[in-house]
Amino acid sequence: MFVDSTIVIGAGGTGGQLIPSLARLLAYHPNAAAHLLIADGDVFEDHNQARQLCGPDQLGRNKADVLAHHCQEIGLCAVRSHPDFLDKAVLRRLLPGSTCPLIVSAVDNDATRKSVIDVLQEHQGDWLHVTTGNADDSDGRGRIATSTHWHGVIGGQPIGLSPALLFGNIARPIDAIPAHGTCAAHAPSAPQLISANALSAAMALLVIQNLLDGVMPTSHNSAFANGRTFQLTLS
Repeated sequence: MFVDSTIVIGAGGTGGQLIPSLARLLAYHPNAAAHLLIADGDVFEDHNQARQLCGPDQLGRNKADVLAHHCQEIGLCAVRSHPDFLDKAVLRRLLPGSTCPLIVSAVDNDATRKSVIDVLQEHQGDWLHVTTGNADDSDGRGRIATSTHWHGVIGGQPIGLSPALLFGNIARPIDAIPAHGTCAAHAPSAPQLISANALSAAMALLVIQNLLDGVMPTSHNSAFANGRTFQLTLS
């Protein structure tokens, strides 16, 4: 397996933590091309400074553009940005020519996840999809819990089950893919701890590393990590 193109959808809390390390992994791994596309139509707002890769100078700027520029500044020059939200039509335009794409859905939008799954399942050849999620802190208990799911086709053989088959909220999303404007205009804010974002990013990076190394256990395709109890559950 050789991953020749990678797309990360979402450059916010989890995506922002994941992207610089993932870009470096891709740049130096023998089973991957360095090309990484960051897709996000959102812009940094004041409240994002608490847990995302932004400061006062980045406020109002597109998240994908900022993350791509950051990667380029540290020598990861194969990173590009797509400063808009992705729907099926755009995804279909991005994938032709790729023999084994990897898409990471670092978003909390079920409609986007479902669109990615639908388009990848149309792909003729190998592909990988990693989706991340973490608990919010809306109840004030400071939860640090993440879920990471992976599935795809490797060597012509399917691995894992589609999350659309496992989770009703993805199979039948009640939200919509965001259009132009900020995420705040489309959904209420869900507060999260920066450590939950970091844990979610680390789990996604581990999954991708293991997939590229060819050592991912085929008996599992989901990992649930609790940062408070240090428990890891595979399913």
